[in-house]
Amino acid sequence: MALKEAYKILGASKQNDDREIKAKYKKLLIMYQRDSDPARVRNPEDNEKI
Repeated sequence: MALKEAYKILGASKQNDDREIKAKYKKLLIMYQRDSDPARVRNPEDNEKI
């Protein structure tokens, strides 16, 4: 994965500091983790995003 693509997935930019990028990553990780909503049917794209 290219750095540009990672920024796009996170919704971050190069102007964000490390703390902001880590917070965005953790937010997405919780949102796409399987255990966060057991009733949710997992999309194969979720694995790629994680």
